Amino acid sequence: MAYLKESTARDLARVKSTATDGRLANIYWRQDQLRALHSVLIQHEKEALAAIEHDAPRNTPTEARLEYYLTLSAVKQHYASLDPQRSLDDEYRIKHGKDAADRRDAVGIVYVDPTAHTLFYSALVALAAAIAAGNCVVLELETTTLRRVPAVLQTVLKAALDPDVYAIVPSYPSSLDPSTTVQVLQNGARDGVPIHPHDVVSPTSARVLAIVDRTADVAAAARDLVAARFAFGGRSPYAPDLVLVNEFVKTPFLEAAVQETIRFLAEGSKSNGVANGDVKPRREKEDAELAGLKAADGVRVVTSGANGAVVEIESR
Repeated sequence: MAYLKESTARDLARVKSTATDGRLANIYWRQDQLRALHSVLIQHEKEALAAIEHDAPRNTPTEARLEYYLTLSAVKQHYASLDPQRSLDDEYRIKHGKDAADRRDAVGIVYVDPTAHTLFYSALVALAAAIAAGNCVVLELETTTLRRVPAVLQTVLKAALDPDVYAIVPSYPSSLDPSTTVQVLQNGARDGVPIHPHDVVSPTSARVLAIVDRTADVAAAARDLVAARFAFGGRSPYAPDLVLVNEFVKTPFLEAAVQETIRFLAEGSKSNGVANGDVKPRREKEDAELAGLKAADGVRVVTSGANGAVVEIESR
């Protein structure tokens, strides 16, 4: 453990030094980092997919591939956002007598606490965005043998990035200077971690609301909302918790939603008993919640299956 602490301290010292010397101000250097990251991700496709499926056993192989390819796409988009010629023009606008009111400088260091859901995606997309903006990255990853994604992430980053541009830590390091650090806390605020006005905090307890108005494409709305709710085992923090539907389109929306949910509700759950724990306790809890809904006034269970249900709340 002492070795880990010393190693982490050295990594943080290197990152702080890099942020100070302004190495990431060079747009070509940032492009090289993102290009290398994209290339290494492609080389480790099999390991990444295997790790994602292992850590989220309720996800299907299709969902694992979706997470992996969305990560690749995001890294590519951040690379494409870097325009050397435009960057050079912006740098010399003042010299040429042009206004530079929209000039933005990197903060220095971005601390990323990725969400456990789609860890592979949430960690790498935040890291790529930070590098594209000219920042070093301190990434929090748990030290555990139960999950494989953290190990794959460490392998990928070690092979792709300059070791001076990032550091991996097991918990928030109090030595970070809030004046030169922005925190991206995807699991919300935590005890002992100070929050500052410039930080980005996404509380996992926040409710996600969707609205289907009378002008909506009902079929498209049902397809997208059902996929968002039931995909990834229904554990996505972006999955809608409640859908408000205009009464004029309520019936056709319910009909479309039922058709879209058939595939998700009929699929049997799969689990290898690791990372996410045993499915049986969760299933018993879900069955108890569904039984409670059936007994409640003003609630109608439209359809239900092995993996969930469509419920209409008739009473406001």
